Amino acid sequence: MNRAVLTKVRILTHLTLFLCVGLYLSLSDLSAQCTNPTIALPDVSIPVDGNIENAYCVTLTFDPDETGLPLGISMNLFHTWQGDLGIWIFANGSYLNIVQRPGVLGSCEGDCPCGSSDGLGALGSPSTYTFTDSGTDDPENGLSPLGGDYGITQDDECGLGTPGINSFADLWATFAPGEEISAELCISDHAGIDSGIASDVSFIFPNPVICGCTDPIADNYNPDANVDDGSCTYVCPPFGTTINTTLSEFCAGGEQVISLVVSAPEASGATYQWTGSNGGTVYLSSTTSNATIATMPAGFTGAIRYQVIVTDDEGCEDVAISDVVVYPLPNLNLESPPAICAGETIVLTAPSGYAVYDWNTGDSTMSIAVNSSGTYALTVTDVNGCVGEDAISLQEVPLPLPRIVGPESIFLGEEVPLRVLSSFSEYNWSNGDTGNLIMIDTPGVYNVTVTDDNGCEGIAEINIGEEFGYNLYIPNAFSPNLDGINDDFFFQSDGRSVRSVVNMRVFDRWGGLIFENADFPPDMPQEGWDGRQDGQVVRSGVYVWIASVELSSGEVVKVQGDVLLTGGR
Repeated sequence: MNRAVLTKVRILTHLTLFLCVGLYLSLSDLSAQCTNPTIALPDVSIPVDGNIENAYCVTLTFDPDETGLPLGISMNLFHTWQGDLGIWIFANGSYLNIVQRPGVLGSCEGDCPCGSSDGLGALGSPSTYTFTDSGTDDPENGLSPLGGDYGITQDDECGLGTPGINSFADLWATFAPGEEISAELCISDHAGIDSGIASDVSFIFPNPVICGCTDPIADNYNPDANVDDGSCTYVCPPFGTTINTTLSEFCAGGEQVISLVVSAPEASGATYQWTGSNGGTVYLSSTTSNATIATMPAGFTGAIRYQVIVTDDEGCEDVAISDVVVYPLPNLNLESPPAICAGETIVLTAPSGYAVYDWNTGDSTMSIAVNSSGTYALTVTDVNGCVGEDAISLQEVPLPLPRIVGPESIFLGEEVPLRVLSSFSEYNWSNGDTGNLIMIDTPGVYNVTVTDDNGCEGIAEINIGEEFGYNLYIPNAFSPNLDGINDDFFFQSDGRSVRSVVNMRVFDRWGGLIFENADFPPDMPQEGWDGRQDGQVVRSGVYVWIASVELSSGEVVKVQGDVLLTGGR
C-alpha cells in the first residue's frame, strides 16, 4: 500500500500570460514575448478616446538590451468593417496613435461616418499587417483586405496621440537607456454590428527574439536564447524515499492509532510536509516531522491517502504516499415474520454478497429453513474480513380456528347472513367476499380462510341445504268486531319462503267482488280484508278468495279458498 513518487524535475520559473477585455493587467515577465497573444474584438460602440478601460489590450514587456528597440508591430487581423478599428500603444504615460478609423476623418464619438466598409482578411484566414516608422502608406487612407506594410497615421483629429510622440522611436525615447519596457498594445472597435479578432500580436525587434532557458546551470540551457521562457529544468537525485506504517487497512470499530515514518536517506537537510485526503490531515499528530501518528476515530470508514513531500536543502522534492483504508462493518439486518405458524416451515434469508455465512444452527448457506420456536443467530464475514452479526427470535403459535354461524338450510332466493365468530385480521370467503359477515341467497357449501395477527391462516366451512315449497298460513274464519282478535283476513308466512302477495280478491256467494289488493308483503293485517264493503261490515257467511303469491325463489303460485266471516250484519 506504500509507494514513493520522485519529483525528477524542478521548475524554477514559469510563464503566465494575461489578456484583457475592458481592462488591462501589467506583465513584467519577459517571457511574454515568447507567446504572441490573441485579442478578441467583439461588437461594441465606443468613442475614439484612447480609454484603455474600453479597449482590448495586451501588455508586452521586453528588455531592449537583448532585443533592441521595436521598429513597429505585426499582427494577423480579421474584421468585417475596418472603419471601426483604432490601434494605439500606451507606454510610460504617452500615447502613440497608429491607426484611427481607416477611411474617415473625425467621427470621434464612435458614430458615422463609419470609414471604409472593406473587411480585413477572412474568418479562419486572417491577413498580416505591419505598422512601422519606415512604412510609407498612411493606414488612415484604408487597409488592403489582403494585408500589407504600413506606416503610422498622420491624422490625429480626435487628439488621441501625445504631442511629440509621432513614431515608435519617439515613444521609446521616453524611457531611460537600458530600462526594461512595458507597453500596452490596444485595439478598439468604434461602432456597432461588426466584429473580428487580432492574433499573433508582436513587436518587430531588430534582434530576433529567441526564447528558451537562459540559466547556464540548467540541464536544458540554450546559449542562443535572449529571452527566458521559463522552461529551465533541473534533474534532482533520488532520495530513496519510503514510508513505513504499522497498519494500512482494517475494519471499522473502535479508535485506531497508526504510526507513519518516512525515510529519505539521500536527502540532505530534509524538511517534511504531510497531508491526508478525505479530511485525514486533522488526524495527524504532526505534519512537519519525519514520524507522525494518525489517530483514526471510532466509526470512521473510507480511504485516506497520506502524502509526504520531502524537500532537500537545494529545493529538490520527493513524494511518498501511504494509503490507509478503513472498511465498514457489514450492516446485517435479518427479516422474518413475527412468528411461526404451527406446522409451517419458513425460510430465513440473509443479504447476499458475503464471503462466509455462519448460522447457530450449523448451516453455512445464505438461507435456512426453520419450523420451530427459537433464536436464530447469524455471523457473516465480507471479502475484507469484516464481521457482522444479527439474531432474531421466533415463537411458534397455533393456527386460528374460525367458526361460521348460519342456518342449516334456506329457500332458494332467500337472503340470510353467514358470520364468523371471533375477530381476525383478514377474511377471504369462497364467494369472494372479505368481511366477517356476508349475505347469501343460494344453498351450497361456503368456506372462509381467516388470517390472524401473526399471519397464520385457518379455514372453516358450512354446508347450507335447500328447503323446498313454501309456508303460507291462511285463516278459514275471522270476526271483524274490533275486539283485537282475528279482526282481519290476511296471509301469514314464515318470513322466509314468501316474498310478496301479487294480488288477492274476495267474492261473495254470487261471485260479486267484495275486496281487492295487490303487491303487498304478507304478515301485514292492514293490507288484508277487514270484513267491510263500502265502509260497512258485510253479512256473516262464507266468502271465496283467490290470490297469487311470489315465493323467495321468484316463482309465482296461485292459491284459493274460502273464509267464514262471523259477527257480521
